[in-house]
Amino acid sequence: MKSPASISGASCRLKGWVDRVVAVLALLALTPLLLAIAVAVRPDSPGPVFYRDLRVGRRGRIFSIYKFRTVVHGAEYLGLGRDVAKNDVRITLAGSWLRRTSCDEIPQLINVAPRDRRRSSRQHATT
Repeated sequence: MKSPASISGASCRLKGWVDRVVAVLALLALTPLLLAIAVAVRPDSPGPVFYRDLRVGRRGRIFSIYKFRTVVHGAEYLGLGRDVAKNDVRITLAGSWLRRTSCDEIPQLINVAPRDRRRSSRQHATT
């Protein structure tokens, strides 16, 4: 099997379309779960339901990622900054469950659907 880096031309375009179609279908199928999570996150602590961050993708392109917020709003200005320890007091009640089940990552399908996400490094973008 070829690695994604070695796919080119028509195969690459086909893979891109398949990725987007699967992401859209997954978002549609997961809509009830996404709504339930949003309802759980919102009253847990004030602030937005989603956390948005910038990442560096292929060819140094900066893009936004989306996750459900799992820590108190403004947590980057408290405690360990952007780093979050396993038993960090800034993690909300809903956030604890979301992190344990990795459901906080589901909104990243939003990045795949419009062809926004390119192989991300885990580095945070500096703007």
